[in-house]
Amino acid sequence: MDLENSVVLLTHQAALVVDYGFLVGLVAVIVACASMYYKMRMGEELRRTGEHHDHLHMSRYDPSRSVIVTRPEELDESKKAQRAPAHKWRSRRR
Repeated sequence: MDLENSVVLLTHQAALVVDYGFLVGLVAVIVACASMYYKMRMGEELRRTGEHHDHLHMSRYDPSRSVIVTRPEELDESKKAQRAPAHKWRSRRR
């Protein structure tokens, strides 16, 4: 291959760079649109059916285990009145 043919080939490939870039960008836009459309449709379907697909939560779900919800004990007045002891390096001025 002589020098002139090499230059012509490189020039032709350089001219096609814009076309290749356009094709890659077009494929990226199509994939992004398809992904957003799929996500939107799945969100609508989950809202319509009321299903929750949380695989991490569902893997630990055990319907035979009872759930006990307890409230923390309320602080009584004596605990509210107690203050933390003053730090030995700082004075408590309030």
